[in-house]
Amino acid sequence: MASLCARVSDGTHQPPPFTESGIPFLFVRHIVGGMIRFDDTKFISSETYDELHTRKPISVGDVLYSAVGSYGVAVEVDTRERFSFQRHIAHLVPSNDKVISRYLVHYLNSPEGRAQAHRAARGVAQKTVTLGSLAQFLIPIPPLARQKAIVEFIDERLTATEATLAGIRSGLKRANRLRQAILKRAFEGRLVPQDPNDEPAEILLARARTNGQSRLGRRAAVERE
Repeated sequence: MASLCARVSDGTHQPPPFTESGIPFLFVRHIVGGMIRFDDTKFISSETYDELHTRKPISVGDVLYSAVGSYGVAVEVDTRERFSFQRHIAHLVPSNDKVISRYLVHYLNSPEGRAQAHRAARGVAQKTVTLGSLAQFLIPIPPLARQKAIVEFIDERLTATEATLAGIRSGLKRANRLRQAILKRAFEGRLVPQDPNDEPAEILLARARTNGQSRLGRRAAVERE
């Protein structure tokens, strides 16, 4: 890994002074979903940001990697919005002449990449992948043209998978609405032709509840005897 990156570092080791608004400050929870999220963040001032990132600015194409707790998740920086982050997030700056950022991200998130993270993680309460261990990860590196083809293949399949999952989730919602509609119609007596002499479902349900309570009362009386 170290030979593929111009920098392998992490975020600030000291909690910065936070402000009510300003530049987002991220924690591990903001990247473990596979993307950088800016909801429910803390904030720092522009002055604090400049102090933290003068020597190691964050740029589009850099890679963030969760190194503590929910470790082993890599995310590509795809925004020009300024932000900062804690030391539990590693900051990788890929060398563009050696590795494509998204190729590196996909490999680190693959079963092989996660296996290296599991082997490297240390600790009990909160397992940690140290920067030293991360720098020693072995990354298979084909030529850049081949990396590009691999990335395009993976992105295409992942997009199709997400579309399928979205369809499944939508179908489940429709199925649940249909189920509720069927139950509602059933207990309103609207599924089959009704005998006009039948009692309404509400009365039948009320009688069932009353009978059930009566049986419970008699059982309790018998048990007390």
